[in-house]
Amino acid sequence: MASLRSALEQLKQKGVQGSTWKQYSAAWNHFTAFLAKLDEPVFSWEDRLMLFVVHMVEECKSPATIRSHLTGIRYLMRLEGIELQSNNFLYNVILKVCNKLRAESGMIYVRIPLTECLTKKLVAAIQRFPMSSYDKLLYSAVICTAYYGLFRIGEVIDSQHAMRLENMQINPRTLGVKIKVTSSKTMRPGDLPWTVKINKDDSPLIPVNEILHSFWQVRPSTSAHSQFFVKYNRKPLSQPEFRKRLSTALKLVGLPDDKYNTHSFRIGRATDLFRRSYPLEQIKRLGRWKSDSIWKYIR
Repeated sequence: MASLRSALEQLKQKGVQGSTWKQYSAAWNHFTAFLAKLDEPVFSWEDRLMLFVVHMVEECKSPATIRSHLTGIRYLMRLEGIELQSNNFLYNVILKVCNKLRAESGMIYVRIPLTECLTKKLVAAIQRFPMSSYDKLLYSAVICTAYYGLFRIGEVIDSQHAMRLENMQINPRTLGVKIKVTSSKTMRPGDLPWTVKINKDDSPLIPVNEILHSFWQVRPSTSAHSQFFVKYNRKPLSQPEFRKRLSTALKLVGLPDDKYNTHSFRIGRATDLFRRSYPLEQIKRLGRWKSDSIWKYIR
């Protein structure tokens, strides 16, 4: 019987990515620790969850963190057969108030879009860095890929989802780029890979295709399964290294590095496409959004 219960738990976990399961489990542990400290009787799961939201607001958790916790807790509840009749309107009101309070106290952190014009400035700033021509090309290529491909940085470098050499195609004649995405934090078991295309017509301000092709040509040889964006010593470029250089580049072009981060490229590209009157469904498809959460990215 014990082995069957263990097998059941393993099957439950396989319903989402491993990293997502860890986040959901952490949210559940936070929730149950809160419930253990409640002094007053609470009769329904809805009441318990609502009080937990208020508790997180008092802990100064960001609205994004609160939403993430709610998603994880609701998912685990459904696995246990607990269906909630949650008042989503009330949750949204609380989160808006939370945002307002954080803004008034100076605590709010809003990621500002890195648009195509700003991305071009960052690429130019990289050329002023005291580093090798290879490293300048490496960082420029990562920046362009993150922006034009609408990628999360973990889908580009330094993670289990990072781009692999075997999944990159660059046409030497047209310089068209095809990136096969086989792993992402939003992909579930059974999801089919998709292909991200970056064509020369997509980048009127930055020669992204030329940059990626140039990097491809000078990149040191590695195994096909190696990460695509590697340093000259063949070691993968790490996210801390990239963030440090991004912070320096932001300062060089006169932008506050505490208002932007690696996710600003994805936000910026979605915002640019929307301003250019791209249909919303097309933007969702390009950015691999499966829900209306895209509206959080368009500024």
